[in-house]
Parts: sequence; C-alpha cells; structure tokens
Amino acid sequence: MQSSPYSTARALPVLDPGIHEYGLGEERITVISPPEEEPNEDTIMHLIQDDELISELHAYTMPPDHYYDRLAELWSEWWPEADPELLEHMMSVLIAFDTATCFAMSFGIAKFALAQVEAKLVGEIVGRHGRSPNPAIVRAIKKWPPIYTLKQLQEFLGTINYVRPHCGPEYARIADPLRALLKPLAEFPPNERQLQAIEELKELVIEHHHLCVPDEAAAIEAANAWLSGAPPAGRPYETGADTSGYAIGGVCGQCDKDNGKLLPLLYFTAHLASHQMHWHSFEQELWGLLNVKREKNKQLGRIPCINHTDHANLARLENLDLAHIEPKHYRWFSEVVEGGSLLLHRPGLSALHKRPDGLSRNVEGRDQLSLAKSSEWIGYRDRIRGI
Repeated sequence: MQSSPYSTARALPVLDPGIHEYGLGEERITVISPPEEEPNEDTIMHLIQDDELISELHAYTMPPDHYYDRLAELWSEWWPEADPELLEHMMSVLIAFDTATCFAMSFGIAKFALAQVEAKLVGEIVGRHGRSPNPAIVRAIKKWPPIYTLKQLQEFLGTINYVRPHCGPEYARIADPLRALLKPLAEFPPNERQLQAIEELKELVIEHHHLCVPDEAAAIEAANAWLSGAPPAGRPYETGADTSGYAIGGVCGQCDKDNGKLLPLLYFTAHLASHQMHWHSFEQELWGLLNVKREKNKQLGRIPCINHTDHANLARLENLDLAHIEPKHYRWFSEVVEGGSLLLHRPGLSALHKRPDGLSRNVEGRDQLSLAKSSEWIGYRDRIRGI
C-alpha cells in the first residue's frame, strides 16, 4: 500500500487527492479520489473535530472495504493452516495501523504485544477469557503502610481505583466511613471505625477475581426469544441491585447454564446522598436498578436484559394505575424496562417458602427463561447489605 497522502509538516495533515492504487500480489485495486481544494487554516485547526471531514479523509486515504475482504481471502490461501481467529486479529491490527498512518500517528514499539492471550492494561490483566486485577497492584494494596494524613489516604484510594471494578458491589458500603476524612477540616489520624474500613478494603481486593467476557450472541438470542414469543433460547444479561441504607450496589452477569452459576460481567456501587438515605427501601432499590441498567448500557450496549428485584412492589409498577405512581418512579421504571427488558420479582431467602401473590410477580414464561439460580442473587444481596 502506498504511503499516506498526508503531509506531516503541518499541525494536521493536508489532503492530497488523486488516484490511489492498492496492491494485492498481482492484483491492483484503484480508487479515484475527487479533487478537493486545500482547506484553509481555520478548517485545518478544526479538522479532527469534524465528523464529516474525518469520514472524507477515511474515504480518500484508506483502502476500500473490498480491498480488505479480498486480502482476507488471499491470507487464507497463503496460510491455509493458520488459526482463523489469528488471521482475523491480524486484519484488525492492519486496519488500525492503516488508520493511524492516515492521521500521521505513531506507536511505541516497547509496548507492542501481538497475538497475546492476555496483556496488562491500566491496572488489569485483560484477555480472551475476561479481566482480572493486576496482581502487583493487589499485593501493593494489601501491604499498604499505615495512613496518617489526607494525602496518604488519597494515594491509597487512588491506587484502589485501578482495581475497583473487581471489588464487588459492596465497595461503597465498606468505604463509607472514609468519606468524612475527605471533607475539609477532617480530623486525622483515622479513628477506629475508619481504620477498620481501610483494612476491609484491603481484604476486598483479591488477586484471582475474574470479570467474564459477555456472550453477546447468547444475550441477543435470549432477548429475541422472549420479545418474539419464541421458545426460550440463549442466555440473557441479568442485573440486580440492593441497598444497605447508605450505599447501593449492583451486579450484571450472565449464567453459565440454565439455573447455573452467575458469571459477573460488571459491578456498580455508589454512595447515597444524605437525602437519599431517607428514601424508602423500595425507592432506593429502584434507584439502584436504574444505575446498574445505565452502567450496563454504557459497557455492554442496549441489548434487552432481565432485571431482578426482591421488592414485589417494584414488579407491580407495570400494572398500577398512573395516578398511584410518582412521576419520577414511572420515569425510572420506564428506563429500567426500556427496549423490552423485563423486571422480575425473585423473593429473598425469608420469602422463598411463600407462594407469590399476583400476576405481577410472575411474568408469563418467567420459569422458561435461562437464568442463574436464586442462591446466586441472594449471595450478592447479602454482600451489598453487609449481612
């Protein structure tokens, strides 16, 4: 492939339209770019922020899609015994490098790792099977020296933030006593309750925790099944949340099999503001479900999911008269079940022996869904509540 038609002598590259040829062995693919006037200085300074211009740059300087399609076919012919997943990975790397070349970007070779099963990434070990905390950071946290000042506390909490995604849904509950130390005019050194919170945070960090890789195909298959009324299939994303009265926590996961173990994909944990602590537990849990759903959408996309609650009143919201629902509760509930997601009631341990009363607790076909077993969700609720 010819070099990028950009000039690197300026702050941003200048387009050089014309005829671009891309070689594939004896084959040639020609792309003719229409002539363009050289952009003025104002356009150059804002080029990278203009989505339309970026699309044009890609069209004029990047090989077309059929170039990469044909190249993938040739690779399969040249290396018939190569792992197809490796070839797909190499194609993604090639496209990324071509894009970087178009924008005159370079990468440091010291950090380049090709075809790795797992690699370090900002406090985590990320691989094809999921994400784990960096063992070196975990060991440093567990051996952290005594904390006497605000700066030392900030350094400790800042380091934990690298592995916080692996600290579970109870992080905010355990860290709550330390909030007072982060306010102006806080008294140091920490008191006994705050020192205990620091030690519990150290215990919360473990080396062998694992956030699994989401199976998007299984989640889409499951959602399509219940939305179309087809027989149950796939494994849906499942979310749940609970409250300790002063913090909320939640988890999003996917079962490994029907009525099997819940494989955690992400956690959410947050402190409640002083006025939120006075909310009814019904309201706190709905707020928790809403935040978990938003985090799930941010990290995993808007694939419909199953939301679990042990508050029967939350599952009844769908059937209540609008006059009996607070507007904010209706907005929260609508966001939780948007896109065809379901809100199911799964009773807590003390209520498992009771017969559910009301159709709102039993969405039609609930027992035919492939979900994680109830004991998995009971365990997460106990952790969030601190039981």
